[in-house]
Amino acid sequence: MNPFHLYLYLLIVISLALTIVTCFSPDGRFGQASVLIGDKLYFFGGNTMNPSITNQVFYLNLSSSFNTLLPPWSQITISPIPILLVSTIPCLSTDGSTVFLVGGASQDPLNASSTYIRPPASVYAFNFNNSQWTTPNIDNFNSTFLGRVFITGIGNSDGKYYFFGGYKSTLLETTTRFYYNDTNIFDTKTMKWLTLTLPNTLLGRALYSAVLKDNLIIYTGGVGYYNTFDMNEIPVFDTVTLQWLFMEVLGDSIESRSGHSAVLTQDGLIIIYGGVGPTHAQVQPDIAILNVSFIPYTWKAITDKAPQSLMYHSSTLYGIYMIAAFGAKVGIGISVAVAVSIMIAVGFLIYNVDPGNRPLTAA
Repeated sequence: MNPFHLYLYLLIVISLALTIVTCFSPDGRFGQASVLIGDKLYFFGGNTMNPSITNQVFYLNLSSSFNTLLPPWSQITISPIPILLVSTIPCLSTDGSTVFLVGGASQDPLNASSTYIRPPASVYAFNFNNSQWTTPNIDNFNSTFLGRVFITGIGNSDGKYYFFGGYKSTLLETTTRFYYNDTNIFDTKTMKWLTLTLPNTLLGRALYSAVLKDNLIIYTGGVGYYNTFDMNEIPVFDTVTLQWLFMEVLGDSIESRSGHSAVLTQDGLIIIYGGVGPTHAQVQPDIAILNVSFIPYTWKAITDKAPQSLMYHSSTLYGIYMIAAFGAKVGIGISVAVAVSIMIAVGFLIYNVDPGNRPLTAA
């Protein structure tokens, strides 16, 4: 081959390869799925209201410092989700190579004003190594998860993901509500699904937060048929005995809420952020800490220097940082900021980081 032609060919190949990941500025959204893999925080889908649900896949590289007002977004343009998808549950394989998007709701791509519809496939799997999507078959899949939203999935080191409750998004009657109260397990290694029928189960709920500590899934808040749930009533699911427990809680008064987020620190503290109350009003306090290292659990309110109140956002713990992304600002609307709240968690203290000037640095 002519050296010039070879050089031109290589330039074209490199240019095409670079189009796989491009820098861009994402629209604000809520109901996106997020998953942290190494130093990259990935986001899938969500509702942008511009005009509506999206199928975008993009990530933020956290390995180096950046200004949180100008985060270095990268979009995977050649591999969007095969359908428009919101409020899906991300489940990461044990080797970190694949994320499974379970449940959620979709929309007619030709009619942005249409109501939510059921996704055509039970699970969508994205392979990070080759940027390819597949729709694996799941044995005994619970078909009610097609169109089920507002669930927090919790995974363990064995590749099993636990789901509780959720809300049926595909109801045609706007005045009808349906909250699920079943417990489901998805094994990402065997591709098998188990729906449990358990005694002493909870009332149906959605828009709660959940974290895993020592084989116990700890739930806080959420909303059901009869309003938001009391933050002093902490249900816990034992993933070994497959039983529900209820923990005693002491400490500060924390207003009930839904649409908040939570992360678990290494020293046994659950940090919750945001959410809304029964009338969609801002809750007090916006930030609270639940110490689950000892029984009874203990609440501590964080009342100073709280960031902008958010709901329906996602939060991720990275080093000493809790990164809250997107969501809707309570009383205002959808947020376009990547990190409206970046906090350093040290014991019971939370120090706010100014998102305008200080760079985000890995711990």
